[in-house]
Parts: sequence; structure tokens; C-alpha cells
Amino acid sequence: MEPEQIRRPVTARARLIASFGALAAACGAFAADVPISLADIARTGDLVCELNLSGPRATSVARNPDVMLVYDQVRAGSSAARVISSRKAGARTVKLYAGQTGLHLVEDVTGSVIVTTLLNCEAYDRSGGRCVRFAAVNTWHFDQSVHQDPDTAFRRLPATSYVGFCDAWHMNGPGREN
Repeated sequence: MEPEQIRRPVTARARLIASFGALAAACGAFAADVPISLADIARTGDLVCELNLSGPRATSVARNPDVMLVYDQVRAGSSAARVISSRKAGARTVKLYAGQTGLHLVEDVTGSVIVTTLLNCEAYDRSGGRCVRFAAVNTWHFDQSVHQDPDTAFRRLPATSYVGFCDAWHMNGPGREN
């Protein structure tokens, strides 16, 4: 065999990084065409998010997420909700901003912001009218302009964002038992 023909084994880390890169690119392209609205998220209701570290520092393809988030009090006509994170005790307020890149849930943290962006709908309920799974990206940064122009701030995301998904808390609809 010629040296050019020798294949190096693909590590799990390389596959994970490539998968997240492809997911972010695909979701970003779709989100630009069909942005998620506040009405979409209000129909979905409360969310449970599982996110894994992406980029050069991603270390494993573990089945356990690096970050779990629960967004509650997501209601029609509201520009705010609450978040509970696996990384911090207690519920905190987040602001909701709809943009061309997705729906941005922004938490202010002492001069910085933690932003979860819902990129597009990956799965609908049986009726096809309500999204039950969103592709999501989460990052922590110091760009306060996210409150004025969340799309521009999103486009400047660092390579160490968390990526994953957010599922509807109540798969049968807000306020209904599963």
C-alpha cells in the first residue's frame, strides 16, 4: 500500500466534533429559512434541554449530557421565562428574543450572558402542529449586545459552545399529563 492510501483510525472525539459541526451548519442553514417564533415556543410550553460540549475541547461521546436545562413558565405573550440548570442551584429569569437565527433564551449573569438558541424544529407531535424537539446551541459569553441584536451575537459564537436539543416537557401539550 502506498502511504497516501493508509487510513488513520477515526477517533470518537473526531466523529463527535464532525457531527456537531455538521449539525450546527445544517441547523443554521434551516433556521435562516424558517425561524422559530415566540408563538412556536408558547405552543410547545416548558422545555428540557440536554447539551454536550462541542469544538476543540469536546472530550467524549458520553451518553450523559454535560449540561441539563429546564425552561419553565414559557407562555404565550410573555417575553420572559425561568431556567433551572444542572450547573447552578435555583431558578433564574431568562429573556426571550426571536430572531432570524432562532429563538434566543438569554440569562444575565454578572456582566455576562448565558444564551440558549433554539435553531429549528427536529420533531413535531402526531398532529404535526406543535414542535416537541428543537435543535439547540448554548454558550456563555460577555456580549451584552445580545439584548439588542441576538442574531449578530449568535453569529459570533465561540467554538466551545454546547450543542444538543430541547424537548417539550409535556409531549401531549402544555398543561396536559403525558
